Order: sequence, then structure tokens, then C-alpha cells
Amino acid sequence: MPWSGCSGSSSCGKLGLSLSAIGEVLASSTPRASETDALRSHLELLQVERAALDRRIGAVRRTIRAREEGSPMTSEMFDGFDHTQYEEEVTKRWGRETYQTSAAWWDSKSPEEKRDFQREVAELSAAWVEAARSGQTPTSDAAQELAARHVAWLASTPLRPLRPATRR
Repeated sequence: MPWSGCSGSSSCGKLGLSLSAIGEVLASSTPRASETDALRSHLELLQVERAALDRRIGAVRRTIRAREEGSPMTSEMFDGFDHTQYEEEVTKRWGRETYQTSAAWWDSKSPEEKRDFQREVAELSAAWVEAARSGQTPTSDAAQELAARHVAWLASTPLRPLRPATRR
């Protein structure tokens, strides 16, 4: 009976395997062994992602609890944030220099500066949610003031999205 694993179906894709991994499985002379190896590698990556996600979930829970209790935000609330996870995407979309400049900027920040930066974006996000919940239209004064705050926050980064030179 012929092997009916990943070939001829999207089952490997549904498991989250990358297209390149699926291609390797399909090109293999021993697809069943290749599929198992690919799945084992993928499982390891998923476990790493889950550990990072669990840390971020914990950070969000601590942040919610602190906000509800009126406690000040601490750097532990952002546990699990790792800007390097976006290296490939940033490099692909905007180039290697953009990633390097951004990473160097972030790495140069003190823990307090990082916390303040992340706190500010969390506050902006919460304000946008509240604006939407309260029925603010994009053209309302409140939404326009919030947009101006958001633009000011974005302008504090080294590679402002508003600068045409950084768009690709």
C-alpha cells in the first residue's frame, strides 16, 4: 500500500509545517521517515514557542492584576517579550540595516526605559480599545488626540514609520 502521509494532502500544512519542510518531505526518497523527522523538529519549535507564549500570558495576567489593583507596572510584567523573534520579518520587509538599527536602539535602553516604552504602548492600546468601546469615530476629537499621542510614541523610535526612507 502506498504511503499517504503529507503527499497528496495538506495534513502537514495543517500541523503548521513550513512549506520548505513539506517540500523536503515530498522530495525525500523515504517520505515517512522524513515526515517524522520534520514533525519532531516542528514539535521542538512549537514547545519553545509555547514556553515563550506561556511567559507572555503570565506577563499579561500580572499586568491585568496590577492594573485592577492600581499597582505600578514592573519590568516582570513584560517577561517573555523578545524583539529578536521579529528579525527575519523585519529584515525581509525593510532590510538588514533596519533590523540592526532597531535592535541596537532597543538593546541600548535601560530596563526602566524599556519598561516605560512598553507601558506607554500598553496604555495607548488600552486607550484605543476604550475609544472603540465608547463609540468614538476615527474623526472624533478624542480619536484624533489619541492618534497624535500614538504618532508621538512612534516618532520616539529610531526608524519612524512616517519617514519615507524606511518604507519598502
